[in-house]
Amino acid sequence: MVDVSLIAQEFKIPQGLFFDLIDGVGMDITKKRYETLEELYPYCYRVASTVGLMSIEIFGYRCPEAKQYAINLGIALQLTNILRDLRVDLRRGRVYLPQEDLRQFGYSERDLLSEKANTCFQALIRFECNRAREYFRLARCYLRKDDFRSLYPAEAMARIYERLLARIEQTPEEVYRREIRPAFSSRLGIALDTWIKYKFGFAYAD
Repeated sequence: MVDVSLIAQEFKIPQGLFFDLIDGVGMDITKKRYETLEELYPYCYRVASTVGLMSIEIFGYRCPEAKQYAINLGIALQLTNILRDLRVDLRRGRVYLPQEDLRQFGYSERDLLSEKANTCFQALIRFECNRAREYFRLARCYLRKDDFRSLYPAEAMARIYERLLARIEQTPEEVYRREIRPAFSSRLGIALDTWIKYKFGFAYAD
């Protein structure tokens, strides 16, 4: 069994990140609705951004902006997960889409439960996709060239998730039918392309 405490000590991972992650997982049990994005944000931070902040300590980084990169990338990834897992979460009684967003697009929880893929639903999902995409963009504002080589695994994950997000945006109703994920060959191609560009310094942050 891996001793997490030894890993944390070796890579100087702040202990508070582990507690934040545990708190985030606990929220899945105690909180099943979120009124606004501002209310949802701490959950996304705890279950996803904390993992990013831990990961960059293991990957290594030179620029302090890498922490903001990890935080915003975590939010983007989790917002994408929420869209991808919409049907699974509904069956568990959880709705992570902000309630104010549902109201804004005239789409109710009853519509969610009946998996109604109407124009309101399509507009809602595309709105959420744009929000996630904005966090991907914001993350890259903090990615510095000096960190390309060490953080390319994170950027490969980002690009794979962006491909997933594009598929959801193109056909929103698919989230009700099956789990959407890029094909293995596509994920592998993205990972290899990212490795080449970032490992050898050919990529540039947006």
